[in-house]
Amino acid sequence: MAAANPVLAGDGEQMPGLGAVAKIMPFFSFFTLVTVAVMPLAAALYVVTSTTWSAVERAVLYR
Repeated sequence: MAAANPVLAGDGEQMPGLGAVAKIMPFFSFFTLVTVAVMPLAAALYVVTSTTWSAVERAVLYR
């Protein structure tokens, strides 16, 4: 794919590093799946930690 459609710079030369980017492009959809799997876990962990901290803080301060 990278060899068939080279993106050329202003002077007609192929841009450096473009071949490496073209090789990993098909895997970006899998990175999206990993992100979708991890983000809800991180959000849930944040909510649980924040709620626990607030409950402990209130218990200590209102004593």
